[in-house]
Amino acid sequence: GCYLPMSAPMALDIPCDGPGEKLAALAGWMVTEGGWSGNRAMLYQSETANPDHCATIRGLLEAVGADFSERPGQNGGLTFTVRGELAYWLMGFHKHLPMDAVFSWPIEDATALFESMVDGDGHRRPNGRFSFIQKSESVADAFQALATRLGYRTMQSQLRPDGILGIIENLFQY
Repeated sequence: GCYLPMSAPMALDIPCDGPGEKLAALAGWMVTEGGWSGNRAMLYQSETANPDHCATIRGLLEAVGADFSERPGQNGGLTFTVRGELAYWLMGFHKHLPMDAVFSWPIEDATALFESMVDGDGHRRPNGRFSFIQKSESVADAFQALATRLGYRTMQSQLRPDGILGIIENLFQY
């Protein structure tokens, strides 16, 4: 048999604070396109293939007043290096999606996190459907929980027999 998570937007009984939409979006980019070196968080993106994503990341970093720099890399890549307190906060999202972000952040922050994760490790189709492809089973599971919280009906399946990649695709939103 198959298991299909059913969903509807969740109303939380207690007020909760999130980081704000811009920081939540940066967290999504860190989960999907991030790394770290020493005390610096790094966000990687292809300026050749995804100039809009580069502009989005740059705009988010500028909007939150981040201490950051940009460095061109190989094959049209661009590395955003973040320093300071924000770098340490972002490192908590390096290839990891904490459950408090999934279930406790306000819906606006959770939505910004979700959207940036789709932009980082997925794609959107003209008909409104999207895919999210991830090597980490724990990140894929947490993303599916986030999608379910936001009212998406999802499916998760393996793309390769060796179990390296999974996909979550929306069928439609509640």
